[in-house]
Amino acid sequence: MKNSISPSKFLLVPLMFVLIAVLWPNTASAQLRTIINLLSAQRAAKAVLSANPQMQANNVFVQTSSPPAAPAQNATSTPSHAAASPVAPTVSPSRAGDVLVTGWWGPGGYFSAIKLSLFILFFFIWVYYASWMNCDMERLKNPNRQTLNLVYLLVFFLGGLGSLFIPIFWAAFPVYVLLWLVPVLVYTLKRNALVPPHEKVMTGEHLHFLFAKLMLKFGVKIKIKQRQKYETGPAIEFETIGKDVDPQTLQGRLILARNSDGYNDLRQHVYDALLSRADAIMFDFTPERTVIRHQVDGVWLELPPIPRVIEKGKTMDSMEEVLVAAKILVGVNPNDRRSRQVGTFIAKRTKKIKYEVGFTSQGTQTGEAVVLQFNAAKVPFQTLEDLGCRPEQKDKLLSLLNAPQGLLVVSAMPGNGLRSSMNVFIRNADRFTTRCGQCGRFGAAHRAD
Repeated sequence: MKNSISPSKFLLVPLMFVLIAVLWPNTASAQLRTIINLLSAQRAAKAVLSANPQMQANNVFVQTSSPPAAPAQNATSTPSHAAASPVAPTVSPSRAGDVLVTGWWGPGGYFSAIKLSLFILFFFIWVYYASWMNCDMERLKNPNRQTLNLVYLLVFFLGGLGSLFIPIFWAAFPVYVLLWLVPVLVYTLKRNALVPPHEKVMTGEHLHFLFAKLMLKFGVKIKIKQRQKYETGPAIEFETIGKDVDPQTLQGRLILARNSDGYNDLRQHVYDALLSRADAIMFDFTPERTVIRHQVDGVWLELPPIPRVIEKGKTMDSMEEVLVAAKILVGVNPNDRRSRQVGTFIAKRTKKIKYEVGFTSQGTQTGEAVVLQFNAAKVPFQTLEDLGCRPEQKDKLLSLLNAPQGLLVVSAMPGNGLRSSMNVFIRNADRFTTRCGQCGRFGAAHRAD
């Protein structure tokens, strides 16, 4: 994606971390002293060679401990050699050339290969999960994708810098690992609550599947659970309801709908509509195509039509299969394409987010029209601000709601927010002195005299 800000695309970050790992493998202060000593040794080597040009560069030795007692100066000593004598650490004249050529001095072994490898390994693990989280949020259409990407990057980057200042490696390394693990676990718990069971990750079933997939590469077959077709697909489930209908009939209805070919496609259409904040879906079936419209904020928005294509071996196209699945779900006759038929079922996105879906179908001159109307079980608006009231509108409305006497009538066209508005008005009114009633298709909130 052009606008993606996945942390894995920040090429500067891995280079910076590798550079820090090389320069600061244990503690900041200790490695800084090493660099300063290295520069001092190079200055001392230059001074020795300038004072003793006849020395061979192959026999230089750097002394990192306390320097030996300086020999007595004679009359032939040069000012540069005298100036170099107090520099610590001192450099043996026979090895000064090697110091200048290689840039290294001392016995070596300043970097731990194991510690450095662990550091780099977990960095690339972090990069992998950063890429996965970004793609997963993009697929699930998470509106906070860019913000979460930035938070994941900053937590690891700033925390990783701070962990490098902990003197003990085995105390700093767990902190470094937690900076990767904790954000991943938090995101996983949040996203698992919004997806169907077959899409949940890091669960026992998911880890068992990954282990079986890995062992299959070595020729070892491990039995895994096979999911039913209705257990796959979008993160939404349906439930059957009906007045004066026994539970066995409702359960049989649901089983028949789940086994129908259009059940998952019906779930996908309902899921997409709810994700678009639609209040209703209209399907207009014609012999050539099916036109789909979403009602968003009282306006019908037409989607690209779906041509009527019947696959080999079938008697109806995919959209007619969707219609049959919906009719089975609400308990009406799937073969009746002319009469008016109504019914209701429940669409459940999560345990707390449910919708009562009203089904209405009616034959037309060109085919059949079907409308699915969504009614949220819980109104998502709590305050007047949620309804879009400006401060001056809020003050005026509150004065009317809490007036000592009078009558306030609230009305709206069907499907234009009457129920949501009334619920918010009741929440903001004085419940001890206000009586609320309903008249026909109009809601009225009035004061008690």
